[in-house]
Amino acid sequence: MLEYVDTKGQLHKKELSQGYEKTTNNRMELMAVIAGLEALNRSCEVEVYSDSQYVVNAFNQHWVDGWIKKGWKRGKNEPVKNVDLWKRLLEAKQNTA
Repeated sequence: MLEYVDTKGQLHKKELSQGYEKTTNNRMELMAVIAGLEALNRSCEVEVYSDSQYVVNAFNQHWVDGWIKKGWKRGKNEPVKNVDLWKRLLEAKQNTA
């Protein structure tokens, strides 16, 4: 769900939805944020709200920063799952600034 308040104080809402076969809950949680960010047509300040601890903790607990520093590896040198989507999310996030 995207919400935008224009300069006249009018609230605009847009709902995005889509499904995928052969996916996981974590991938869908990432895609929800990605789809929202990629739907924006210009740079703007964005607040993301999510009930996904996977997504929220990755940023609030700086997991993403650690993964990048370690070459997309987690503890015990295991590869980070869903790297393709994490990279896509970071690119979409950068494009909002």
